[in-house]
Amino acid sequence: MSTVGTPEIEPTPEIGSTSIPSATTSINNKSLKNKKTRLASDVIGQLEDKLKENDRDISVWLELISKIELKDKTQQVRETYDKFFKKFPFFAKQWINYINYELNRGEFDKVENIFKRCLYNTSSVLLWKTYVNYIRRKNNLITGGEEARRVIFQAYEVAINKVGFDPESGSLWDDYFSFIEDWKPVSTWDGQQKMDMKRKLFKKALNIPLNNLENLWGIYTSFETELSPNTARKFIGELSGQYMNSRSWFKEWSNLTKGLIRSDDFVPKQDEYDSFQLSKWLDWVNWEKSNKLELDNDKLIERIEFVYKQAIQHLTFYPELWFEFANFYKENQQHYSSINFQELLNEAILVNPLSFALNFKLIESYEVENNTVLVGKKFSSLIEHLTQIHDGKSLEIEELKNELFAKLSKTISLTYCQYIKSMKRLSGIKEARQIFGLARASKKVLTHHVFVEVANLEHFATNTKTAIKVFDLGLKPAFFSNDGEYIYKYLKFLIKINDDTNSRSLFETTVNVKGKFIESQWLKRIFKIYMSYELNFGQISSVDKLEKKYFEYFPEDSKILVFADRYTFADIQDCDDVSDDLIRYNDLKYSELVPKKSVSSKRRLEDDEQVENENEDYKIKQYVTDEVYNLLRVLPNSSNFQQPVFNNTKLIQLLNRLE
Repeated sequence: MSTVGTPEIEPTPEIGSTSIPSATTSINNKSLKNKKTRLASDVIGQLEDKLKENDRDISVWLELISKIELKDKTQQVRETYDKFFKKFPFFAKQWINYINYELNRGEFDKVENIFKRCLYNTSSVLLWKTYVNYIRRKNNLITGGEEARRVIFQAYEVAINKVGFDPESGSLWDDYFSFIEDWKPVSTWDGQQKMDMKRKLFKKALNIPLNNLENLWGIYTSFETELSPNTARKFIGELSGQYMNSRSWFKEWSNLTKGLIRSDDFVPKQDEYDSFQLSKWLDWVNWEKSNKLELDNDKLIERIEFVYKQAIQHLTFYPELWFEFANFYKENQQHYSSINFQELLNEAILVNPLSFALNFKLIESYEVENNTVLVGKKFSSLIEHLTQIHDGKSLEIEELKNELFAKLSKTISLTYCQYIKSMKRLSGIKEARQIFGLARASKKVLTHHVFVEVANLEHFATNTKTAIKVFDLGLKPAFFSNDGEYIYKYLKFLIKINDDTNSRSLFETTVNVKGKFIESQWLKRIFKIYMSYELNFGQISSVDKLEKKYFEYFPEDSKILVFADRYTFADIQDCDDVSDDLIRYNDLKYSELVPKKSVSSKRRLEDDEQVENENEDYKIKQYVTDEVYNLLRVLPNSSNFQQPVFNNTKLIQLLNRLE
């Protein structure tokens, strides 16, 4: 066909001094065939096998931890918890369980290390209450005296500063007030300090929309009245406006989040998607962003992050939620560095490894920093995960296997396309070609999209000759010699660059040699794009010959519709307006009665079934007279009527009475 030679296949290369990670490493799923058979009594071993197949199943992790705890294998319990938290560091309830496990064994040093690992990475009121209870346990008021009380006060202050603004943190505030109330001052000075501390704490709490706000207000008014009826009105009056605002905000928040699941016992599942819960969490985030509490920027950012952390604990497997969270970090760079942003995305990808939005967002961040190595690693990891699914499914699926494989292969190939473009931007065309070499080595999961992408890249980055070499390489028998879609895209490219010789050669080879091997819908598109090319830049006699050849392959097609393709401007004007199709619109009465997508030349060429539908539309129109057609055109649309013209119920009642 082409007089240009095909390029040599390059060996797998290196970028700089760092080799590109292979995207086709050994597949873990293959081990499923040869895995050892577990005894029925080996429950722990069976659960471990399940996690080897899918380490993101939280329910299996929790069952495994429970079984190991029953065996009282302390070291194995710790190792299992550590593995779990590497993937799910935000799961507060399990941190609490781990803490309680060590507390029951009196391992206070380990408990404190656990608190250091989890307290500031989660946003759980229950976890912070666990921390305060631990501090109270370690600091006995009887033996520790005032120093112990001071430490406990500090613990409460830290806790309410970190999670005390949670609308459902009322129990934490109640515990703090109770602890202060239990304090029995031994001097007038201590009594005055206790009174000031309570008043200060009330003022802080009543400014927050809390679920126990009304109860706190009642306690506060009693507190002030008992202290001094003379000053009570002054202090109560100063706080009443803030209290009313907080109560109003809490009611608004409660209505906004009605139905939201917030229990720490909730276990996210991979195969469940609850759009209602997602919308509720995002509603809460947006409510916080509106800053109705009129907070300063630092406190506002803290509250918003708190809600996001709560949300990902419950909607762990929702990439869009993680994506929104990451964008929040990026939009507030005065609070979060690029490292914070990348760490969050890496954490998100651990539990959502196949999320393209999260992977591409992280890759772009690395690309901005010109970090070629990490860009390569992330692309390779994503492709490896996809390939594992592809190979794993081949062991399970029989029905619909071809369709499933085609979708997976296309996904992998499109990922390679993005990889190639990214390397082109980072390091140039030479490095992009190296990734193309890696892709070609993965023939079992490769589709033509990679060749088309690289050819277009070469066309704009180097020259047309190299682009044609890439297209010709894809036509080799080892790749896509009979792929109609690939041939169509190649032919379209040749026509675009006005390569008459190669386009004619490609078309004739396709029609005369490969026609019977190519899917009919793509063979039609190949015919029609070339007929359009000849009509615009060749001779009518050539178009007639092409049309004759077309009907040898498709004798059932409507001759007038094929002829109509010659005189449509839909493709040229890039428009779906039916009036651009002269014959269909004027001779065949195609109008607004026919959906635009049914008469779009583009859509018609894309789908063979669409042409058949148009034929049916044409047959139907033969039974509609011009009078009826014109009447339908002038009748107003039903949407113009805001209410029924007559009452159906009364009409039926009238007809019944006539009997």
